[in-house]
Amino acid sequence: MRNGSGRYLVRQGAGYRFQMAVPSDLQSIVGKKVWRRYISGEHRAEAELMALQMATQLQKEISRLRDSLSVQSQDGFSSSGIEQRTDVVLPVHKITDLVEVWKKHVNPKSSASTLRMLNCAREFGRVTGVRQVNDVTRQHVLQFRDVIERRNYARGTALGYLQCCHRLFSVAASEGLLSDNPFSGIHLQNNLLQNVPPRYLLPKTK
Repeated sequence: MRNGSGRYLVRQGAGYRFQMAVPSDLQSIVGKKVWRRYISGEHRAEAELMALQMATQLQKEISRLRDSLSVQSQDGFSSSGIEQRTDVVLPVHKITDLVEVWKKHVNPKSSASTLRMLNCAREFGRVTGVRQVNDVTRQHVLQFRDVIERRNYARGTALGYLQCCHRLFSVAASEGLLSDNPFSGIHLQNNLLQNVPPRYLLPKTK
């Protein structure tokens, strides 16, 4: 493994995922236990170089945060006042931005698939009023599911909305934007759709 960068890489889809543990003494400041980011491309040498650059940046951030902790401690302040640099750690994304990251994961064969994913992301935002990935909660997901179920959709169409969103938020979790996928374990409630004939369609593109 060149420069030790390989230890930060995990194969994921058509590319790699960079991941690096957040030191335990900084987890309360950073707000997560692991930094993650998807790296597109199939060439490991290229991915290792990118991983090394990310690791170097994050090591500098670790040093900066620990220096800030030391100063705060000496001055008698709590660590809650320490600023986390968003240009080094993973940035906040809009939900619709996840579509581009999803494309890097799966390399879809048709533009129609991408449009369906984008429509799902937009519909989730319209229903819940949420735009930023890290603002999404389980309650927003349940709200979205309930609204989709109350519409006069075929079961396959309703299921398609949930599947699309599950895939997008799985990407968010793999990128470290969320600690887990809020759509995990979310299912349609059969009693609400039992009289709708089954059709296996994803949401229509507009």
